[in-house]
Amino acid sequence: MTLIRYEYPDSSVSEFDRMVNRAFSNFGRWSAFEDEPFSGPETARIPVDLYEDNDCYFVRAELPGVKKEDIKLELDNAVLTLSGERKTKSGDSEETTSFSRSVNVGEYVQGDKVKAHFEDGVLTVTVPKSEERKPRTIAIK
Repeated sequence: MTLIRYEYPDSSVSEFDRMVNRAFSNFGRWSAFEDEPFSGPETARIPVDLYEDNDCYFVRAELPGVKKEDIKLELDNAVLTLSGERKTKSGDSEETTSFSRSVNVGEYVQGDKVKAHFEDGVLTVTVPKSEERKPRTIAIK
């Protein structure tokens, strides 16, 4: 039996899902080179969940070992960028791993009302939708 995923053509969820899939298509393990010793500079990959409700888009990133002061979050021209560094010590040496990911949240958001909360290594960003983007109930006469 083959399962086929059905997407509603006019759904803002499927539009958002397509944007997210393009922007975050290479997420996976924390390190791109975990299984490749001596492979050169380390590139971080961040596990991220993206979802929405009627009022907001949400970005949830797991950032184990990262301190709040080492995280930078910017919204510029409808692009939300999460970047930062994770510092780890091993014996006498210290290693820094940088990361940066961006997602286009669209022009229909309230950029001045974006909120971010960081607790227990998990960053949750709330991006409110503008009134134009929220679903509306239409009266039938």
